Amino acid sequence: MNILTKIKKLNFPIDKYVVVGSGILEVLGIRTALDIDIVVTSDLHVKLRETGEWKEEERYGYIFLKKDVFEIIPKLDWEDYKTTTEEAIESAFFIEDVPFMNLEELVKFKTALGREKDFKDIELIKNYLESKNNRVRAIIIEDSKILLMHRIKAGNEYWVFPGGGLEDGDLTPEDGLKRECLEELGVEVEVKGLFMEKPSLAPKTMGKMEYFYKCNIIGGKIGTGTGPEFSNRDIEQYGTYEVVWIHVSDLKGKNVYPYEVRDRVITERISSQ
Repeated sequence: MNILTKIKKLNFPIDKYVVVGSGILEVLGIRTALDIDIVVTSDLHVKLRETGEWKEEERYGYIFLKKDVFEIIPKLDWEDYKTTTEEAIESAFFIEDVPFMNLEELVKFKTALGREKDFKDIELIKNYLESKNNRVRAIIIEDSKILLMHRIKAGNEYWVFPGGGLEDGDLTPEDGLKRECLEELGVEVEVKGLFMEKPSLAPKTMGKMEYFYKCNIIGGKIGTGTGPEFSNRDIEQYGTYEVVWIHVSDLKGKNVYPYEVRDRVITERISSQ
């Protein structure tokens, strides 16, 4: 079910509704949804009833509307949940101009509902939010050469896999990696699949997970990255950054971090030959 396409076809005024419930979880890749719950303002609710296109169902003394995969909720603030429809719309986040209840508010909403499935969703949401503190990196290999970031800092020379931390605008780890590759390398990538995951041992990211994905370059030009690494930063403090291709057979003798990932790249390339 393509949630965004279906919602857009409703052609609701953008300031008159907000998507709540499992539809948010599906669009963020947290879990699939069987239906789409939408809370609408009272005036839009009246207009939808007047069309005669929606099946009406009375619950809790209110009229709910149903059609296809949609359920229209007439109001948001109930006995155990005080946020109004207007407040939820005001604090919504948008994906392709579709408003979704923000995750902090969704946790409050599902806590108030208090069903077993709501508490399961809350755990999924918490896990998703925790994953936003993790890091993603790209394994890009072409013609037996691998693309790395060459660093010289405080007299130490080493190489790392391109990538970085996830940001608030990244809906999935894959989205974050695409953004990082464009910023660092200047290229668009297709994320092919997870290669390896491991806890970070770097002092600044200790305890966070690092996810390494196989990627293919599909556009852009290497060396045109515009990320903070290439701004006018103090070289003595931050060191240097250089995007380089290195033959996989030459990796063993170099300080390519993390070593476990470097060694697996070497092993897999040898075994595939």
